[in-house]
This record gives sequence, C-alpha cells and structure tokens, in this order.
Amino acid sequence: MVSELAWQPKTAAPSSKPAAPKAANGLPLSNRPFALSRRRRLLASGAFRKVFSDGRKYRHWGFDAFIASNQHNNARLGITVAKRYLARAVDRNKIKRLIRESYRQHAALLPPVDIVIRVSSARVLENLPSFRQHLTTLWGALTNPKKDSTL
Repeated sequence: MVSELAWQPKTAAPSSKPAAPKAANGLPLSNRPFALSRRRRLLASGAFRKVFSDGRKYRHWGFDAFIASNQHNNARLGITVAKRYLARAVDRNKIKRLIRESYRQHAALLPPVDIVIRVSSARVLENLPSFRQHLTTLWGALTNPKKDSTL
C-alpha cells in the first residue's frame, strides 16, 4: 500500500495585491474622469426632503425641477423617476442617464444649489431631443438667472 498520493496537489501561486474595484465599463473607479462624483449628487433621503420642502419648484416640459441653495461650494443633483410614469426600468434608467449626462456637461457653470429633477410625465421618453433641450434651458437659466427668465 502506498502511503503518499500518486499525484501532488498544486499549491496556489502567491497572489498579488487585490484588484481595485472596477466600474461596469471595466475601468478602475479611480480612473473615471467623467463620472458624477458623490459630492455632486444628492444621496440621502433627508437631502431630497429638504429640497422638496425648502426649494422652489419650476414646472418644465414633462418634469419638475426643485432648486434650493446649499452650503457646499458646488451644485448637487438628485433624480426621481416614478414607475407610475415610466413602468419599464430600462426607460427609467435611460432618462436618468440623460439627466446625469446633461448635468455633468453643465455642472462646472452652475451656482451652489441642490437640484432635484422629478419626471412628471411619460412624454419625456416620446421626444428625447426636446427633453434634452429643456434640460439645457434649465441649466442655462440657473447659470444666468438675469438673462433668462424661464425660471
């Protein structure tokens, strides 16, 4: 009888340091130059509640914008899209991506305010170019409040 195994199990090679977390596109999270950072987003429900209660409400084409000043040195964005208006998750996510991208392009010019965009109609999905234009109008009115009186 053989007292040792006929084959020896291979030992695992020593591993290097753990890999950094990666985003869905495969890039490390630290190397995403166009990502919307946490300091530019409204994250807590209390922050949303404060903007809804203290902020000014502006109705636009298919969405409402709630705007309140903040104590930070940059604008922050919050987005709400109810299932009542867009039942499919893929549609809600598409609208949220559009809003985030539009905000990201204009964020450097915005004053220090908290902004919550609440989609209030399914028609935003029916005409995306018009929706983008209305978002651009909103950002422009926030950037130059005296020039543009649409707010």
